[in-house]
Amino acid sequence: MPRTRAMILTTIWRDPEFGALRPAAKLVYLMLLSQPDVNHLGVLPLVPGRWARLVGYPPEAMTECLTELDQARFLVVDADAQQVLIRTLLRNDGIVRQPNVLRAALAAVSTLASRRIATALLDEVVRVRVEEGSDKIQHTLDEMKALLETLGEPFPEPFAEPFPEPFAMTTKKGSKNPSGNPLGDRGKGLEVTEEVAVPARARATRVPDPFPITPEMVAWALEHCPRVNGRTETAKFVDYWRGKSGAGGTKLDWPATWRNWMRTANERLPDRPSPVQPLSTGEQRAAAAIEAGRRLEQRMRGEQ
Repeated sequence: MPRTRAMILTTIWRDPEFGALRPAAKLVYLMLLSQPDVNHLGVLPLVPGRWARLVGYPPEAMTECLTELDQARFLVVDADAQQVLIRTLLRNDGIVRQPNVLRAALAAVSTLASRRIATALLDEVVRVRVEEGSDKIQHTLDEMKALLETLGEPFPEPFAEPFPEPFAMTTKKGSKNPSGNPLGDRGKGLEVTEEVAVPARARATRVPDPFPITPEMVAWALEHCPRVNGRTETAKFVDYWRGKSGAGGTKLDWPATWRNWMRTANERLPDRPSPVQPLSTGEQRAAAAIEAGRRLEQRMRGEQ
């Protein structure tokens, strides 16, 4: 049954990353949140032409908005699989608090056609914190996590490379919109002026060799991932990305990719065992006496 309503948290307007988006991208994000064909995972078919008509944007403006939202990590857009993920919908739409709806989300995992989306969803599931006593919900989440691990990348890296062409921000000679305004005349009123040029897309690179660890990165890891062995995980990180071929092995922001790897490594650590309480002095003496008696009894049996 199609959705008839959407949940939008009021805190979104206090999110500095959302606030940094262009007004056009914000409108596209809110439009996607309210689409009737979003499933319980937050996945919907990629139909930029229809979306452009809904908000009254030209196709190239919709392409630019989707690119911006993907790079800002609000969406995962997979052009090959023709699917889009609204990253936080699973956590923010109340789905994880409704056991039956969560089971429907689990069933929807089988419809995923994108490894990149599966990897991002795995990161979302790992971030869910279940209230004590919600065993049924936790069991479903564990099932979902196991299934997503078989579909995603070998080591979950939630923010992979932006989706490839044709959804890159580009300008072409001979364009019908020579002003550089991605919305044309319809950009007026959306704070997009004709003097604004379309920014060039950053170029993704392969992992640096050697991979630089700055003092700021060390300080971040000590604050956010104090239990992670930084040297070991960084070595795993570098080996993994050096061995990944093609466009999947390139990134726009390697320090951010490293931080996401470290977060996932931290979340995968088992809970700390409760510390063993040392024996008191009296207990130590009693234990020593019992051990001495045991040895004496063994010696006497041996002499008989």
